[in-house]
Amino acid sequence: MQINSLKISDINFTSSADISLEYVLKNHNHFLPNRMKTKIENLLASGKKELPQLYELHAKVYQPLMNAKTLDEAKSIYPEYSDVIELSVLKNNRSKAIKAIRAKGIPFETFTLNLLKKLYRPSTQEELVKEYNFTNRNLMAWLLKKLNIQKLQGNYINLLRMSNETENTRIANLSRQAIYANPEIQAARQLKATEHHRSKSYRTKKRQEMINFYKQNPDRAEKVRLISKLTWEKCPEIKKALSAFTSETSDFTKNALRKRQQKKALSNTEQKAIQSYYKAFWSKHPEMKDIYSKMRIEAAKEINSCLI
Repeated sequence: MQINSLKISDINFTSSADISLEYVLKNHNHFLPNRMKTKIENLLASGKKELPQLYELHAKVYQPLMNAKTLDEAKSIYPEYSDVIELSVLKNNRSKAIKAIRAKGIPFETFTLNLLKKLYRPSTQEELVKEYNFTNRNLMAWLLKKLNIQKLQGNYINLLRMSNETENTRIANLSRQAIYANPEIQAARQLKATEHHRSKSYRTKKRQEMINFYKQNPDRAEKVRLISKLTWEKCPEIKKALSAFTSETSDFTKNALRKRQQKKALSNTEQKAIQSYYKAFWSKHPEMKDIYSKMRIEAAKEINSCLI
């Protein structure tokens, strides 16, 4: 994850918790369910000053689904579910997914409606795979396709949770607890620390190899720069958080960041300060790593398609 390419001039925002409806529509409208997109557009067009957070609006829009007693009732309220079918239609299918559901003792007649409610609560695909004792995510993907259910995109679920300050804090705390409670994660962290503390000559050699590579392949260097630039344009909520974090860091670190931006030589102390700066930021906002990674993959695809 190439995070260090961010320039000081790119940092210009406030708290990451402030994910307004306007921001979501402007920057992430392609992740929104059509019903939510239309609702947000209407709210913004109304000129109201007091607008709900994304997670509040989602809960209100899908509350009738949560109250629905039958699948037909849900379809009458949400026409987008018109092609969704009952699981009982597939009861004779030999799929491992069907077998797992039967083994759990879940009634086929009410399964589809309950699954819709769980998906729009929302629950992640990983959570549902675990709940239904599926052996892998492919079984869930197969089931959704057979039932004609369009699941919420993972990025949309992330936005929902990040727009809820309580949920955002809870996830961050769980992430930290998982790191310290899981021996495998601890071991991985220890291995990473060992790699980090390899000899200075080793790190210098690897750095020089990278510099030489990009000098010999300037087109690659330009592509990396474009990908980094587009990535940060795609995740302004992370830039907001980084801006707030930067404003609280030491003057020494700020100066080191400026020197690096100006491509000036950095002392060992300054390099360590920058490394600690980014490490501390991602430790404070672990929930944003996945978003950044996904946006970088998207950016790389877009840049690569333009260069073909």
